[in-house]
Amino acid sequence: MIETLFSLDALDTSRALFLALLLGCGFGFGLERAGFSSSRRLAGVFYFTDMAVVKVMFTALITAALGLSYLIGFGWLQLDQIYLMPTVYGAQVVGGLLFGVGFVMGGWCPGT
Repeated sequence: MIETLFSLDALDTSRALFLALLLGCGFGFGLERAGFSSSRRLAGVFYFTDMAVVKVMFTALITAALGLSYLIGFGWLQLDQIYLMPTVYGAQVVGGLLFGVGFVMGGWCPGT
């Protein structure tokens, strides 16, 4: 989808990076304010005592699905314009291991 925005010259590189930074900071701030960095809140999902994280996740999925459907329905986006990256299992395993080692070295994991 980012390829589509660049191919339409809707965003140049500096504007795209600034927008990504702004959206990422806003999203992170929202998650922090909602308490999703709390290990108790995330552990509550596994004990079925606090389902707020699951509700937010499903709300995000439904919003993305509806938004994509509307973009396709209005003709603003064609399915052949969406590029899906091929899955590279080796890189995912290495990335997961590095991520896990980082959690161990940092001594903190939000999900535990």
